[in-house]
Amino acid sequence: MSVRALLVSLCAVATVVSAAPKKPKAAPAPAVKKVTLEKDVQPFFNTSCVMCHIPGVANGEMILEEGDAFKALVNAKATGAKGQLRVVPGQPDQSYLLRKLKGTHKDVNGAGERMPMGGAQVSDATLATIAQWIADGALEK
Repeated sequence: MSVRALLVSLCAVATVVSAAPKKPKAAPAPAVKKVTLEKDVQPFFNTSCVMCHIPGVANGEMILEEGDAFKALVNAKATGAKGQLRVVPGQPDQSYLLRKLKGTHKDVNGAGERMPMGGAQVSDATLATIAQWIADGALEK
């Protein structure tokens, strides 16, 4: 085979390879909405918790009013359970807040009653929102 014939053959192969259909680019994944204290969890506190967890009353030394709840919860020591934190960002299963709301706080030697005290049991949907907030990193805003 001559050099010229070889070059023509190589050019033909290169043309076929470059003409192969290109894979379409994947669409970017939609942005995942993070659950935040301010938008998603505070409304529950406002309707179910602040009547007892306010300045001057603050059961468990925990104020859950808007503007105070984040500091009172995230990485804060639980007063009713030695060695427990109320909210451990990224770790809902290690967060005492969820245990108090589910009524499983005594499993870690917690004290007191299931919350909200005297109120209706927290719905599964609300528990899931709070758990997701913690799993998402317990963001304030």
